[in-house]
Order: sequence, then structure tokens, then C-alpha cells
Amino acid sequence: MKARRVFSRPLRSASQGAAFSLAMVLAFSGTVDAGPRERSDLAEAVRTYDELVKREHSIEKYLESTSEDFEQLRLRVTLRGRAYYRLTRGLPTTDLFAYASLVERTKRALLADLKKAEALEAERKRAEGRLREVREARKALAVTEETRKALQAQTERERAFDLAFSGGTVSKSHTAIYGALTPHGFGGETFSSLKGELPFPVPGRAEVEVVRRSYAEGPGLILRTAIGTPARSVYQGRVAFADHYPEYGNTVIIDHGENYFTVTAGLSSIDARVGEEVVAGARLGIAGIVDGRAEIYIEIRRGRDTLSPNEWFGI
Repeated sequence: MKARRVFSRPLRSASQGAAFSLAMVLAFSGTVDAGPRERSDLAEAVRTYDELVKREHSIEKYLESTSEDFEQLRLRVTLRGRAYYRLTRGLPTTDLFAYASLVERTKRALLADLKKAEALEAERKRAEGRLREVREARKALAVTEETRKALQAQTERERAFDLAFSGGTVSKSHTAIYGALTPHGFGGETFSSLKGELPFPVPGRAEVEVVRRSYAEGPGLILRTAIGTPARSVYQGRVAFADHYPEYGNTVIIDHGENYFTVTAGLSSIDARVGEEVVAGARLGIAGIVDGRAEIYIEIRRGRDTLSPNEWFGI
């Protein structure tokens, strides 16, 4: 069991700029419009905040994943310590050479486990300290959802204004949607009963593009969203796959029954486990980052056939 080093990057940008960023966030939240300089400063605060959220989540996952390993090591140290104590306090039950060899092997195994436990405990303490720093920096930034929406709305207005003079048109393959947070347990009696009304796997605003990738058997959707946005299950089901897969990246496949499946891919992290029963709205992972933007890729399948996502999401 090898101890891993995690999250050693400094929090300089977050801690040094926290007071200024907080003032900027509060000022921007109360205004309808802001100049380029103010928007740039706020956008940087939002990016820093999103990065802190990602790092907080990663550290929490690390501590959770090593908790069981640490407890097993402690138990093994206890058991081997008792065995070593009994051996050194008792009399040989075999020949002296075999007895001495057994004592030495037990001692070496005990020392090795102690070393592993100490290293893992030290790494976990460093991670816990880093987690406290990240949480304090995130709280200092205090980026609210209202601030995000205000910044995003102004950016969208500027894009629309510029487009009006360009003579161009928006690609029909792109659609802007506002997805509500799917209530846990939401859904019809069957997956097929939600055709045309299937909830989107991300809450809030997202840019949706219908794509057909070279490695896929049919069309899928790319949903571009905010950094740190969780991907959620669109319907209840059983996790059939949750791992990295070539070309798809970190992927979660949910079996929804009736031979229907959803493939949620391109995640930066995975929160689901194979065999787990999930409800609609269950968190599957965090959106991945592509060219500085967060996005999720999703396919709907029946058996091995990839279905048109437009018909299911009503777009």
C-alpha cells in the first residue's frame, strides 16, 4: 500500500486576492452592468472559486478512499503486535532456528506495517490541513449563484450584440437550455414514458450541441456548463459501468431497465460505483474540462443501438 502525495499546490492566488475578490463580487452583484476590467476581475474570482470547489471535492474523495485502508493498517498492526508479543514472551514450540526465523519475520512485517501506517497517517493529516485551507479560501471568495448568473447574462448579451453585426447565424446544432435540478426520485413509471421530457443531466444553463463522434455508433449530446458542475442521473437505474474508457474518458453507464441505457462521459471525476442503485438526480461525477470550459457528453442507447437524443430531451 503506497502513500500518495496530494494537493501540494499553494493557495496563493485565492488567499492573497480573497479580500479584493469578495469586494468585487459584492459590488458586481448589486449592478446591472460592469466595465471590462470589473468583469475580468470577477471572472477570475469565479474561476478561482470553481478551482477551489474542485480541489475540495478531490481532497474529500482522497480522504474517503484512504479511510478504509488506514483502518485496515491499524488493525493489522494491532494483530501483528500481539502476535510478536506472544512469540517473544513464550517458549519455542519448534526447533530454535525455525522459532527465531518466525520471530524475525513477524518483527519485519510489523515494522513494515507501522511504517506504512505512519506514512499514510502523515499524508492524511497534510490532506486535512490542505482541505481546511481550501475551505477557508473558498468561503472568503463568497461567489454566489446570483453573481454567476449576472456575469453570464451580461456576457451572453455582449455575444448576441456582436453577432447582430456579423451577419452570421447561430449553428442549429447549438441550443441554450436551462435545466432545473432534478428532484431525487423524479420520473415516470418507466424510462420510455419520459421520451421527449427527459431531464437534462446538468442543472442551470448549458449550451447543448448534437454531435456524432467518430468512435460512437450514433449521435450524442455535448452539454457545456460551468466548471465544477455535477453530472446527474436522468432516471433511476443500476450503475453498469463506472471507470475510464478509451476515447470516452471517465464514463458512467446506467442501466434504466427495458434495455435502455445512458452513457455519461468526459467526467473529471466519478462518484458512482458499479452495482449501485441510483435514483433520478443522483450525482454521477463532475463535468470534465475541455479547452478551459466544462462539458459533459451523453448518449442514450437501447441495447447497442444509439438513439437520437433530440427525441428524448425534446430539443
